[in-house]
Amino acid sequence: MFKRLSVLPPRFNYSFSAISASKNTVVLSLFKRSFFASANSHKLVPYNLADIGEGITECEIIQWYVKVGDRLSQFDKVCEVQSDKATVEITSRFDGVIKELIYNENDIAPVGKPLLMIEIEDKNDAKEDLEVSSTKELSSDLNTQKSDNLSEASNTDRVSTKTCPNDSNNISQTSIANHEYYNKDVHSTPAVRFLAKDNNVDLRYVSPTGKSNRVTKEDVLNYINKSSNPSDSIEPDINLYKNYHISVNPSSASETIQNLSPVQKAMFNSMSASLSIPHFSFSDDIDVDSLINMRNELNLHLKKQVPIEKNDITKITFLPFFIKATSMSLLKYPILNARLSFPNDKESNNSSSPATQLVYHNYHNIGTAMDTPSGLLVPNIKNVESKSILQIAQELSDLQQLARNGQLTVDHMKGGTFTLSSVGNIGGTNLSPVIVSNQLCIGAFGKIKRVPTFKATTDPKTGVKSENVVASNILVSNWCADHRVVDGATLARFATLFKSYLESPAMMIANMK
Repeated sequence: MFKRLSVLPPRFNYSFSAISASKNTVVLSLFKRSFFASANSHKLVPYNLADIGEGITECEIIQWYVKVGDRLSQFDKVCEVQSDKATVEITSRFDGVIKELIYNENDIAPVGKPLLMIEIEDKNDAKEDLEVSSTKELSSDLNTQKSDNLSEASNTDRVSTKTCPNDSNNISQTSIANHEYYNKDVHSTPAVRFLAKDNNVDLRYVSPTGKSNRVTKEDVLNYINKSSNPSDSIEPDINLYKNYHISVNPSSASETIQNLSPVQKAMFNSMSASLSIPHFSFSDDIDVDSLINMRNELNLHLKKQVPIEKNDITKITFLPFFIKATSMSLLKYPILNARLSFPNDKESNNSSSPATQLVYHNYHNIGTAMDTPSGLLVPNIKNVESKSILQIAQELSDLQQLARNGQLTVDHMKGGTFTLSSVGNIGGTNLSPVIVSNQLCIGAFGKIKRVPTFKATTDPKTGVKSENVVASNILVSNWCADHRVVDGATLARFATLFKSYLESPAMMIANMK
């Protein structure tokens, strides 16, 4: 009876004296013993980054919880990754030793590609070799007596075993035969594996219905209900998910990651360069009652005037007055319209100079910050010193139209010597503008507010001076200058002259050339 058993390899040399003389029992006993006696070997396998959400193609490695040489068990934390939708903790599906971490922290890892290499015990090769040889020798007996053997085996202590779902050492061929489905390559999420572990379910016997042949939570619950006796029916318990291994940060779940637009990149580079400039700030209140009256008169005139061309302005804003007053003040304080030239500066006419120099511009190309669909753009009006307020207003209107249509060119943007920013149509009063890196000064204006102020009056009959509280329209002018070459007194004098032009627009017109 035992003659055909001699084909087994020498390492499977068993004593059969304790085995029942029943032929059927001998066959099944040998089959089970040969299954458990396989020699252990090791193999290196990749641990891939699983698909953690629909549409996610890559994740950033935030933190590694392990290092090379660490021994992992199932459900141990491996790393924390962040996608554009969530922060997720990745847990281990294997028991083994880490041999390589493929990515460093802050690296981007693609979904479906290896995160690390892990060495695990490989028992499949020995099992498969032994099962093939056993099956060839015993196929006739198994085919004719399969059901009888399994029935007898279940009642025999020698061949009955308790299968641990998560231990591959205890998988019996009898268990496989009693299930309709078996798959040794299981794909599932950590939450599903945790649910299966808590309910002693071997996921290899669960028929998957999820995407890419994945086992889902519903698959496990259906398997539990199907496998249990009616009296042992298992109700799904929400407490099973309290230890869910994927932690989602609510604050990051609504975040969206996108690349900087070309305009944002330009602003990023410009403002980063501006960080090296020590800013000196100066602010002052300007009473613009007289300016408002002049503007109203001009707008009445423009409204009555028949436009010669289609784009001729019919209304003037405050900004052209600010631009012209700035230019007139720069004539008195030209250092604020200069720029610094550093050694080997390509823009300098004397790039071979070993010293830092000041380059004075004899022209006033004053840029104005514009909020456009593409982002912040700063076109400039060329040669403001030689233009009237109405000419400035017309050119400003043309630039704004081009900006709205996305038609500004490089020529509109280059060559600026001074910058102004006006956000009065949005709001704000006290502002802190940032100097453009190739300039020395910048100005910013917010909303004109009507506030109570003290004004001195003189009685025409008695000549007695007194102060009265009156409502005034106040504009706050905000200036920042490069304190490496511009002293505070110069900026204060410049701002005071600018203030005098706006508080007395007649004087500004009288000083125009």
